[in-house]
Amino acid sequence: MSLLEVCNLHTEITTPRGMVKAINGIDFQLESGEILALVGESGSGKSMTAMSIMGLLPKKTARITEGSIRLNERDITKFSEKEYNLIRGQEMAMIFQNPLTALDPTYKIGQQLSKTIAFRKNINLKEAKKEASYWLEKVGISDVDRVMNAYPHALSGGMRQRAVIAMTISCQPKILIADEPTTALDATIQKQILTLLKKINQELNISVIIITHDFGVVANLSDKVAVMYAGKIIEYGETRSIFSSPRHPYTQGLIKAVPEIGMKKLHHRLVQIDGSPPDLLTLPKSCSFAPRCREATSRCFAQAPNKVAFGNEHFAVCFNREAERRDHTG
Repeated sequence: MSLLEVCNLHTEITTPRGMVKAINGIDFQLESGEILALVGESGSGKSMTAMSIMGLLPKKTARITEGSIRLNERDITKFSEKEYNLIRGQEMAMIFQNPLTALDPTYKIGQQLSKTIAFRKNINLKEAKKEASYWLEKVGISDVDRVMNAYPHALSGGMRQRAVIAMTISCQPKILIADEPTTALDATIQKQILTLLKKINQELNISVIIITHDFGVVANLSDKVAVMYAGKIIEYGETRSIFSSPRHPYTQGLIKAVPEIGMKKLHHRLVQIDGSPPDLLTLPKSCSFAPRCREATSRCFAQAPNKVAFGNEHFAVCFNREAERRDHTG
């Protein structure tokens, strides 16, 4: 049995313009010790998937309308807020995009981390402070005393993100969701944070869901990839399989948009995906990617494609891959 199973999940958001179908029937599993990457452009539904899993949807405007999210065989979509509070931090935790907004600017790092640990583990502040120092060291902070006594604004972006990671793993949750954890960081610090996430995964056996728009981020990090578009997973498989044989035209476009080391500027232009993602208020009943797809046929504009399997849990949702599947499976 998988640690986390998301089945036919639908999430809607009420806006002044109407009902937005943010998540449209997604399915995936997360195994113990696994790293899964959710990849796609802004607005594809990645963060809404994370918020749905964490039970952090705004109550007045968003709700899960269909499907289930099973954590250790429990459907947590039926949990009350009190029940959710018991599993947040203890069983699953989330790293947000901007560490400065994730931290309270009026409290020192040590105070925030110690109080979190004391509350979650039901221990006194003195013991919690010792644990806070341990976890800051665990995430690669050498000058622990300085960081413990610093306010968030006094630290660099990379140090703030390490402090947030220390806070999220301090209670050793089974699942860590990282929502664009390197967006606000420069390239060198990005690599350090991604290396840290991999280390946490391996040493603490914490399963990770990393959310990103950049295929370059997940190449050497994730075990599996789910490519999202218009609130759906349109390709899914092992990372090696996705990179070596991407099946969906959208996945192919995302991979070709990543610059390669040694690429000569004059001879190798990056491929861009023309057009823009669809309006989630007026999603077509046919293929949502068809207006941007260079391979689209009349069938793509008339019907919604089904999953086409390629073995090893690899599938793509595309009409033009059906012939490929026949060739692949013989």
